[in-house]
Amino acid sequence: MRPAPEENRPREASGQPRLVIVNLLPTALIVLALLLALNFFGLVATPLLVITLAVLLAAALNPLVLWGQTTLRLPRPVAAILTVALLLGSLALLGRLLVPVLIAQVSSFAAGLPADAFLLGQRVDAWLNERPTLNALLGESVLDDVSSRATALVTGLIPQVVNLALSTAGTLALGVFGLVILTFTLAQPAPLVQGLLSAVPEARREWVGAVAARVMGSLSRWGRGMLLLMLAVGGANALGLWALGVDNWLLYGVIAAFGEIVPTVGPIFAALPPILATLADEPGKALGVALLALVIQQVENYVLVPFVLGGSANLHPVSVTAGVLLFGSVFGLVGAFLTVPFLILIKALYEEVLLARRRPASEADAQAIVEGASAEAHPERHGTGGG
Repeated sequence: MRPAPEENRPREASGQPRLVIVNLLPTALIVLALLLALNFFGLVATPLLVITLAVLLAAALNPLVLWGQTTLRLPRPVAAILTVALLLGSLALLGRLLVPVLIAQVSSFAAGLPADAFLLGQRVDAWLNERPTLNALLGESVLDDVSSRATALVTGLIPQVVNLALSTAGTLALGVFGLVILTFTLAQPAPLVQGLLSAVPEARREWVGAVAARVMGSLSRWGRGMLLLMLAVGGANALGLWALGVDNWLLYGVIAAFGEIVPTVGPIFAALPPILATLADEPGKALGVALLALVIQQVENYVLVPFVLGGSANLHPVSVTAGVLLFGSVFGLVGAFLTVPFLILIKALYEEVLLARRRPASEADAQAIVEGASAEAHPERHGTGGG
């Protein structure tokens, strides 16, 4: 909004200038467009997720297609089809080995869930009864509310499982569409890139092409790294839980693998089901399961993530966590999953549009501010106290 120039501003009877908004309509249209875009995103969240997954998978598999072109001298469409066939064959073999066991464990988990929830509630009540101070602090109303919410959650899971089974046909249809998008994106990416560049003024095409190449390179490395990370974390959890003698170990391994989809907080929530299940059935194993989850997360954070993902995104943990909170609050699970791709795009635009025109702040400048804030908070430690 912009006020009118001083000499052109209408004046009230008192002689004071009156503020006149001259761009109210464009502002209202922009706000309306944003609201419509958010609403549209919510309506098409699932198809958009399928399209995004197909594009990310295409970016991750593109080096394999290029290898088929350069090394095996195959036409790109043939190399793309062989790459997709190899992917499907690997998934089919994995499914043949794991799906029967996984189905049995899902059935066992669903059947024992109400009893496990009841036993866990009893153990929590007994633990609180041994600590009357904490029990009095929480209050009966709080405990009853938590218990009723947990019971409602458990009883509501079974209809959700049934609805998920009934929606399998729709999921398979979306999978077919995603497979078609993946195949054509791998086989003929040039027309898509050409269409993107054609929508840009000719003077800016080189810059847009450089930014697009940078974003796609980062997404490609991140996509391949995430696939390897999911396999490594899921496999480590499944093998560790199997060695500890935990029931439904494969199911919990799959949950841990998919927990990697949501950055930072996903692995934490994925570690809870086996811990709570063993706490209800065999409390002695719960500590071992928790230690296993802690060890795997530490190895993931300090070994796997730097080695597998490297600098593909190079995002600060605070940025990722804040992005998960913001995008997840607005767009749900789809937004939480797309946090890293969104942040890669935002970071590339930020660095190419804003930082390219000015000198970035140095690490020494940032450190000086941090140390200055510490000195202000604790003047006695720095000899600046009054007196």
